[in-house]
Amino acid sequence: MKIEFAPPRLYQPAREIIRTLRQSGHEAFIAGGAVRDYLLGRVQTDLDIATSATPEQVRALFPRTFAVGESFGVVIVRHCGRDFEVATFREEDGYMDGRHPGQVRFSTALVDVRRRDFTVNGMLWDPETGELMDWVGGQADVAARLIRTIGPPEERFAEDRLRMLRAVRFAAQLGFGVDSATLQAIRDHAGHLVVVSLERVRQELDKLLAAPAAGVGLDLLEDAALWPVLCRWLREEAGKWDQHRAPWLGSGASGHWRQAWKTASRTIAVPGRCDMQRGGLACLLLDVAGHEFAELTPGRMREAAHALACLMRSLRGSRRDVAMMEELARVLCQLSTFPSLRLADQLRILRGPESDWLREVACHVPQAAPVAWSQMAQLVAYHQSRWHPSPLLTGTELMEMGSPPGPALGAMVKELEALQLEDRLTDKEAACRWARQTLARST
Repeated sequence: MKIEFAPPRLYQPAREIIRTLRQSGHEAFIAGGAVRDYLLGRVQTDLDIATSATPEQVRALFPRTFAVGESFGVVIVRHCGRDFEVATFREEDGYMDGRHPGQVRFSTALVDVRRRDFTVNGMLWDPETGELMDWVGGQADVAARLIRTIGPPEERFAEDRLRMLRAVRFAAQLGFGVDSATLQAIRDHAGHLVVVSLERVRQELDKLLAAPAAGVGLDLLEDAALWPVLCRWLREEAGKWDQHRAPWLGSGASGHWRQAWKTASRTIAVPGRCDMQRGGLACLLLDVAGHEFAELTPGRMREAAHALACLMRSLRGSRRDVAMMEELARVLCQLSTFPSLRLADQLRILRGPESDWLREVACHVPQAAPVAWSQMAQLVAYHQSRWHPSPLLTGTELMEMGSPPGPALGAMVKELEALQLEDRLTDKEAACRWARQTLARST
C-alpha cells in the first residue's frame, strides 16, 4: 500500500508554498530529511523547501516571513500557522574555520544537492508529480541503511567538522551503520572536532542520547575515535571554570557509567524521554571527569557534583542545566551508599523523576548491581503506592504549636515526612506528640 508522503497538516501548506513559488517562475522542491523519512516510512515533523528563488524573491511572495540566515539563502515562511524553512539553491566555498563557508553563491538544484552532507539527506521530492530526484545515491544508501558522505568524506569534513559528530548522531537516530570510508575519514580527522563550538556539540549529544539507538551511537563515538577527543577537550574546558584547576578530576575514565547507562537505555528507553537523556548526559560526564564508581564515597560527593557543574558550564549549559547536573551527580553518587542510607532517603531517591533509569543504571554499574538493584526492587514493590504521603502536620500548624519560621521549621517538616515514609508516624495524634516533644527539646 502506498503511503502518503507526509502528514496532510504539513504537506498541504508545503505544497501551497511550492505552488506559489512555481507560479512565479521559480523551481521548488521538498528537500533533505523529509524525503529520507518518507523512504523509511517515518512520520516527518517538519518539511524543508529548496528553491531557485532568492531570499528577496521569497520574502516578496509571502506576507509572513522571517530572516534566519539570509546570507546563506534561508528564510522562514509562516503559512497556515506553521513555519517552513525555504532555502535558495546554493554552493559554498572558501571554508576557513572548519564550520562556515567564506563565500555563498546562489546556484542550481544539482549543485545545491552536491554540497550537502550525507547522501540520505541529499534527495529532492516534487509534490506535484510525485517524482523523487536522487543524484547522489541516497535511495540506495537508505535501502542499505548506511550513512555516507556526498563526495569524498575528507572534503565534506574539512568543510564542516561538526559533520563527523552528525554522522554518528544520524546513525543512532536512524539505526544505520556508517560507510567504511566515511568512518575511516572521521577517525583520521577526529582531532579537528575541537574547532566546533561546544554549544553545537551539546546539541548533537542531546539528540544522540534521545535517539532510539543511543547505545549504538555511544559505541560508534568510540569506534570513530571521537570519544577520546571529546573527553580531553571537555576536561580542559571544564578546568577553566575552576580557579583551583580541577581538583575534582578522578583517576581516569573507565567507561563504567557510560556502559551502565547504555545498557539501561536498551531496557527502558523511550525516544525523546527527557529523564533518560539527562541521565545519559550525567553518566557521560561522570566518565569524562574520571570518577570510578568506588571513588564516589559520601566525602567525594561534593567533588563529583562540582565536576558535573564545571563540565556542563563548558558545554554552555544554562544555570538550570548546571543545577540539574549537580543534583543528578548527587543522586548517582548515592548509588554507592544506597544500602546504608536511611529508608526515607532511599524512598526519596526512588520516587524522583529519574527513578526508572536510575534503577536500571544501578543494575549495571559494577559493584552496585547485586545489592542496590535487589534492594531497590523490593522497596519499589512495597512502597510505590505511597511515595507522597499527605502531611500529618503542615508548616502552619507547626508554627501554631510554637515552631519559629526558618530552617528549623523546614527541618521539622522534612523529618515528619521521613517518619511517615518509614511508617513510624501514621496518624495526626502521634505526629502532634512528636512535634511537642521535639519543640520541648529545642527550648
